[in-house]
Amino acid sequence: MPFTDLRFLLLFLPLTVGVYQLLPKRIRLWFVVLASLIYFWLNQPFYLCFFVVFILVNFGLGLLLQHVLQKKYFSQYIFWAALLFNLVLLFGLKFLVENSSEIPNLLVVNLVKSETLPAIWIFPLGISYLVFQVIAYLLDIKNEITSAEKNLLKFAGLLLFFPKSIAGPIQRYRDSVDELDFSSGTIDRTAEGIRRFIRGLAKKVLIADVIAQFINPVFNQTELSVTTPQAWLVLIGYAIQLYYDFSGYTDMAIGLGETFGLRMVENFNWPYISKNVTEFWRRWHISLSSWFRDYIFIPLQFRFRKQKKYPIQVSILLIFLLTGIWHGLDWHYIAWGLMLGIIIGFEATKLGKSLQKVWQPLQHLWTIFWILLSWVLFRSPGMTFAANYYKALFGLQGEVIPLPFSQTIPFPVAENSVIIAYVAGIMFAVPLIPWLKSHINSEKISPLGIRILRDIGLGLILIYCLGLIAASGPMPGIYGQF
Repeated sequence: MPFTDLRFLLLFLPLTVGVYQLLPKRIRLWFVVLASLIYFWLNQPFYLCFFVVFILVNFGLGLLLQHVLQKKYFSQYIFWAALLFNLVLLFGLKFLVENSSEIPNLLVVNLVKSETLPAIWIFPLGISYLVFQVIAYLLDIKNEITSAEKNLLKFAGLLLFFPKSIAGPIQRYRDSVDELDFSSGTIDRTAEGIRRFIRGLAKKVLIADVIAQFINPVFNQTELSVTTPQAWLVLIGYAIQLYYDFSGYTDMAIGLGETFGLRMVENFNWPYISKNVTEFWRRWHISLSSWFRDYIFIPLQFRFRKQKKYPIQVSILLIFLLTGIWHGLDWHYIAWGLMLGIIIGFEATKLGKSLQKVWQPLQHLWTIFWILLSWVLFRSPGMTFAANYYKALFGLQGEVIPLPFSQTIPFPVAENSVIIAYVAGIMFAVPLIPWLKSHINSEKISPLGIRILRDIGLGLILIYCLGLIAASGPMPGIYGQF
């Protein structure tokens, strides 16, 4: 049940928010945990026990690690055992999901069976985010940055909190510890959270989903058949779709967090205005990139500098290899991570740093060019498709034999809604609205009038989004698969 499902928007969400606001503060934590368990049950009932056990085991490991912290060697064993447990769990599940058709049925309990589809495994909802949250929590206990949580309900509330279950962000315990009783949700915070949620919903439904319907037929082709201009048009469309899909889900999650009294970390900061790929990754999926920076890159660099053996490029390449593996065990994700690592590693060299002195528009072009090329690997179903797509981008694909329109509909015919989505996607990928706000003469315009017009506009946008979802159905979020 994605956030764009009418059952969520018209039933689950209004009921949970309404009941939450009516409850006394002392039992709001209980309600949030219960609502989150119900949400997981509605999405994946067969995994409910798995999530409960996952919470109990890691809660116990955190307490045990805290208890033996002064016993240096024993605490190291406990930490590495806890780390190994979570990593084996995460990547074991990724392996099962991606290779379920090749594993004998005697060894796999198939979770989905259909007369028309093969038996498959379904990836547990949000497990990649949960495991990284837990690892950060254990590392912070080990490094004495924070203490272990002694309240099981608060620990479960942070990990299971349903708004961040689909696409994050990766919320660290130390950033949330003061609000884990979920008691600080006020009417004002709820109103602001709902506004943020609607903006995220609009990003997803009005831009990302509209473009997805246009470009998905290209990536679903068995044999790629596109001209060079079409290949670039589709790739730009995917760059827009991915940004608005992922940041839209993040906005919805952060908005819901405010509604329930939990301030969540920001995950995007206008990435497409970056002047180099390094800056792009400081602005894109911030909760993941900062996780790798704080828990792997900085400790690794400290050790390498002490030993004076390896240049910074080794650490960068390793970080982005791990970033690719976090997204999936397929070769195209690994190649995507390595590609980014090589580019960012180059930007850390003396020659790469000289790019900062060139004309700024050229710096932006450098960034957009490499990010677009990297999205080919990220979106492609495999390495062969990616190689063919690169050929199409640079006119090396040979003769293009168009496929029947019935196999690619609606591509390549762009309806007005697609054109508008492209234009809006490009316009709002830069901080246009913050710029307008900073240049509006507030003395001549009533702040109350602006707020009323804003809320009326958001209400109309919500109604329009609901109408589109009712007409075409919800589309799952891209990052929900990770």
